[in-house]
Amino acid sequence: MSRLRSDAKQESASIGWFFLGLFLPIVGLILFLVWIHEQPAKAKRSGIGALSGCFIGIMAAIIFGVFVHFKVTSHVTSSSATTSSKIVSSQNHTTIAWNKTKDHHLSEFMQSFAKAKHQNYTIVSSTSKTQWYSKNLSTAIKHHLSLTVDDAHQSANWFPSAKHASAKATNIIAAYADSKKHRLYLFTLKANGTGKVLIAQDAIKNGRLSVRQTKNEQLKTGYQQILKGNPAAFTSNASSQQSTSSAAKPKPVFPSNFIGTWYGWSYGKQYTVIITENSIAFDDKPLPVHWQNEHTKADKQLLMSNSDISNEISESPHACWQSAMLSTAPGANVPMISLRGWFQTAGAGEFYWVESRDLNGTQQPVLAMASGAQEIVDTNFYQTPQLADQYKDTIFSDEPTTSNYSEFTLK
Repeated sequence: MSRLRSDAKQESASIGWFFLGLFLPIVGLILFLVWIHEQPAKAKRSGIGALSGCFIGIMAAIIFGVFVHFKVTSHVTSSSATTSSKIVSSQNHTTIAWNKTKDHHLSEFMQSFAKAKHQNYTIVSSTSKTQWYSKNLSTAIKHHLSLTVDDAHQSANWFPSAKHASAKATNIIAAYADSKKHRLYLFTLKANGTGKVLIAQDAIKNGRLSVRQTKNEQLKTGYQQILKGNPAAFTSNASSQQSTSSAAKPKPVFPSNFIGTWYGWSYGKQYTVIITENSIAFDDKPLPVHWQNEHTKADKQLLMSNSDISNEISESPHACWQSAMLSTAPGANVPMISLRGWFQTAGAGEFYWVESRDLNGTQQPVLAMASGAQEIVDTNFYQTPQLADQYKDTIFSDEPTTSNYSEFTLK
């Protein structure tokens, strides 16, 4: 029993020498050399501990050295990149004179512009999810959408703050889009206070947006007023005054018996036509109507141009106007108003006249709408929805159709 206790004490002591050598390798090595012959068990334990301690120390040193190496390298690279970035940023950085007041003036200006042009513009931002053709315009902006101006590539700095504008790229401080009609206006600004209004009408190609400077003088003038800190408003009154001999009010086109709300059927549904002296509206979308002889000099120049003027026409203040001419309805001695687009150079347009007809035993006015070179009646309109439902697709026997138009003497 006493022998077992003695052996346990010796084993415990041997393990102690191992840990001594592990934590103090030099001491363990000395004890190994001293006890190698006299106390081999203790010498072995201290020697193994010393070797283990040396091995662990060497591995720790290697790991630490590798860690320090990568740490220092990463720090140097990061510092270098940061310094380089600061240098580039410093070279390209500038400030622009833009603030919330000017931004508010621009928003009000574009609202009046949209109303005058019968368009619908929304503010574009990096989070607005504006659709442009088949792409998300906001996503393209986040991916640094650039510009093509007159076939030349330009980088764009979209929606910068006043203190973090670019000295080299085109600073686009605001954008407004009518996605349905494919019109996108970009408002740019430089450090010297000058700015331009650019318009895009084509889809994004190869990560670039093709733009050109707008030719709409009111739009350009209004933006310049805003850059000076003044409010601006876009109205069609100025252009109307310039294009008519009567500056106060255009000459009425539609006679009194045309004026009002009419109901008719077409393509399987009922819809309305609202007529005033100088407008016609299909389902609440009014189009201004003016006599053909009210074309301005600029309008006539566009009409006589042999080149593609679709972009110029789309920006004209008269783009949505209808041109009216007066004649006599085929087969009836009543006035007929023919309408064409203000810049339309081909095609017959549409024709409107009012005749009194026997409806349910009483004489009531009916508005006929015709189209084509032969003035073929497409639809008849009535003064109440009930009459429209009752007569629906009725074409009266004395109205020109594709089968009988040769019988009519067109005047």
